[in-house]
Amino acid sequence: MENFKCFVNTTTTLSEQSWAVLLDCLTEMEFKKGQKVLEEGEVCRAIYFINKGLCRSYYNLDGKEINTAFYFENEFATNLKSLKTESDKRLFDPCHRAPFRRRGPLCLDR
Repeated sequence: MENFKCFVNTTTTLSEQSWAVLLDCLTEMEFKKGQKVLEEGEVCRAIYFINKGLCRSYYNLDGKEINTAFYFENEFATNLKSLKTESDKRLFDPCHRAPFRRRGPLCLDR
């Protein structure tokens, strides 16, 4: 959670009360190396903050994985098109760095 707080504090200052409200809206998750964040056909319904590790965004085109982005520690990862339109256009897959941990605030509900 500290990485997320440091990240937010680079752009704004929140009171303890504001932090409490924000943290109530977040869910902390952890993924293992190679574990998919979204399965093929699943709609993206969250914005992820990468606390530790990295992941990639890709889609499948005729059996070939086409990378669209890489996300690193202290960055946000999501598929805005899928999130906004509730479509299943892109996948996220953790990359090749173990252990892959995304601990910290995740799942900002819409």
